[in-house]
Amino acid sequence: MRTPIANSADYLSRLGNVLKSLDAAQMDAGVDLIERTWRAAKQIITLGNGGSALMALHFIND
Repeated sequence: MRTPIANSADYLSRLGNVLKSLDAAQMDAGVDLIERTWRAAKQIITLGNGGSALMALHFIND
């Protein structure tokens, strides 16, 4: 089980560790894929259930 977050500094430290673990090249490749798909007037379909459906909608809208 995870240790609860003690304070804002702890939260920011954990967030920083998560952000450092992300692969920026993969994120850029995903953004490029979405842009190429959009420019080619193709469809991007996102799915979700409940709150995830709203997140999927905002993901594509934003």
